[in-house]
Amino acid sequence: MIEVAALGRVYRENRNDETPLMIGTIKTNIGHLEAASGTAGLIKVLLTLQNQNIPANLHFKTLNPRIDLSSIPARIPTTLQLWKGTSINPG
Repeated sequence: MIEVAALGRVYRENRNDETPLMIGTIKTNIGHLEAASGTAGLIKVLLTLQNQNIPANLHFKTLNPRIDLSSIPARIPTTLQLWKGTSINPG
């Protein structure tokens, strides 16, 4: 809850329902990683940008009722989403 509120304070400017902040986690893809989670998360973001697809958050069912994604606006993708932004070319 605290993390989503912080993301909202930083990223809500210039957001609307057409350009929501997409919130994801590496934990749904490969589990708890402890110290390696930052590295794995960075790799996931780079692959997301490179492939211009936002992967689904696996096993997500219910949002904490104290989190208001509409105030950001933000979304938690539960299916593969097309990235509507800038891609990178690592080569």
